[in-house]
Amino acid sequence: PWVIVYVTNQMKGGKEAILDAIKLDGCYLAFAQEEFQADKEVVLEAVKKSGISLAFASSKLQNDPQLIEIAKKRAIEELRNPESFVFELLENDEFTEKLRALECLWSDKEFVLTACHTTLGVSDFRTLASDELQADPEVALELVGTDSFKTSLEEDSVFEWLPDQHLANKEIMLEVVKINPYALGPVSRSVAMRLIPKAIRSDKDIALAALDALQSEPVEEGYYYSPGKLLAEYFSPELLNDREIVLAAVSQDGRSLEYASEELQKD
Repeated sequence: PWVIVYVTNQMKGGKEAILDAIKLDGCYLAFAQEEFQADKEVVLEAVKKSGISLAFASSKLQNDPQLIEIAKKRAIEELRNPESFVFELLENDEFTEKLRALECLWSDKEFVLTACHTTLGVSDFRTLASDELQADPEVALELVGTDSFKTSLEEDSVFEWLPDQHLANKEIMLEVVKINPYALGPVSRSVAMRLIPKAIRSDKDIALAALDALQSEPVEEGYYYSPGKLLAEYFSPELLNDREIVLAAVSQDGRSLEYASEELQKD
């Protein structure tokens, strides 16, 4: 912005000019000289305007409790506003890296939940959120509902994106298979077999939810995955001897009966 060029190049050392610029947008702190990025009065004004601007403060001030508290509240407001200047900044890799380094934000539950719905999505959750928040089922369930997670799950199995402790959570895994019926990964894949508990693969509700999701998927030309094959390759074998499950599969596609147990094939 022209005002920052003016402030930094024409009025070097002018604290009042820097403060005037920051009052327009706190993220202008990024263009200020280091002495002002280490000046608490200047940074305080910046975070009042933009919590994200704490990313441009000196490392000492990034750990200041007063600034952190103000920055958290303001940053959440910014992420909830799609017209916020912060989204323009997120297109800049250097700024994004600075934001990712702010541990004080990534340990805050409300900030992380809000960030999950932005371009700071699922990959940032796995790498940046605190261990405590990664282990929080409420946070994980919120993550599963985001567009970022849904997009990530289109091509990858769930264990690529969710911390391991949530792979045994029925409520979470129910939502996962509604997004992608293949999300558990095939039992033939060793890592999938190791990470997804048997209790999940043998759960009738999860299997039925996966079948419903499969039915609503558009059929690609030259590619078809029958409900019976889905059960045989992604779920526990005992489900193929469960009348309710097999009936659901056969109701979608009669050819699914070939995957059922011998007993049910004679039913």
